[in-house]
Amino acid sequence: MKINANTRISELIEADMAVIEVLALVSKPFKRLRNPILRKIMAPRATIAEAAKMGGCTVEAIATALRPLGFEYEGLVTKGEE
Repeated sequence: MKINANTRISELIEADMAVIEVLALVSKPFKRLRNPILRKIMAPRATIAEAAKMGGCTVEAIATALRPLGFEYEGLVTKGEE
């Protein structure tokens, strides 16, 4: 699956549930995605760029962590990252 900074976290999880554990390893705040209720509320609203900001990491760190799961990062830059 091709992804970019504007891809929603919910789309990643729908493609592969292993995304939850991979993101939890990238940044401690992402461990909240393990909770089904919080995941249902937050994942559809947050993009990779927004999640990176909340998690205190970079979009590239998330993209690199997701690469082994078959996600291909396209590198689209959002206004907040310029």
